[in-house]
Formats: sequence, structure tokens, C-alpha cells
Amino acid sequence: MNENPGSALNDTIRQMGAALGVAALGSVVSSGFADRLPGTAPEAATRSIADALTLAGTTGDADLASAAREAFTGAMSTSFVTVAVGVLVAALVAFLLMRDTKTEHPIAKPSTPGPAPSELDTAAV
Repeated sequence: MNENPGSALNDTIRQMGAALGVAALGSVVSSGFADRLPGTAPEAATRSIADALTLAGTTGDADLASAAREAFTGAMSTSFVTVAVGVLVAALVAFLLMRDTKTEHPIAKPSTPGPAPSELDTAAV
């Protein structure tokens, strides 16, 4: 138990954030992809870009391949905008919560004045 508990907490939160972020953005992309495909697309094509392109290649449906590429590009764009908004919100929250850590430490003045510099004995130096 030599590690700093703050460091361990930071690592845990970072790992959880990464896992939850990937899951959330994966959901945004998956949902956006399926929503952007035309209603005439087969059900198997709505699961993923790979399934859609495989099906399009197997059936020779160039329109499905094109629609799948467009749908995937649109879904990725939506996820990037979602991330950008999240980063801006997090930056704003961090900025608002930052505290000014500057503290002034006034220099204490002696209660009795010492000798003036001209009164010091410089011969002893």
C-alpha cells in the first residue's frame, strides 16, 4: 500500500471514463447508422457497416453499399459532434470550478527598525 490513493482513484476514474465513453459513442454510431439507412435496406444491413457492405457485395447492390457508406459517415460525424460538445461542457465546468490558489504572504516588518545600511560596520567584512 505504498501507492498514493489519489493516484489509484484517478486511474480508476480514467479507465471507467474510457470504457463508458466508448460504449456511449458506439451506441451513438450504431443508432445513427441504422437510422440513416433507407427504409428499403434489409434488416441484416442495419446491424453494422461491415454487415451492410458484405451483404451489398454478395448481392451486387451498389446502392446499398453507397447508402451504407453515407450512413456510416453521417453517424461518425454525429459522434464527433457529440464528443466536441461533451469536451466543451467539461472544459466549462472545469473552468468554473477552478479556484484561485494564489495567496498573499505579506513580508513581516520588524517591530523595531534596525540600523541603516550606512551605519553598519563594513570594516569587519
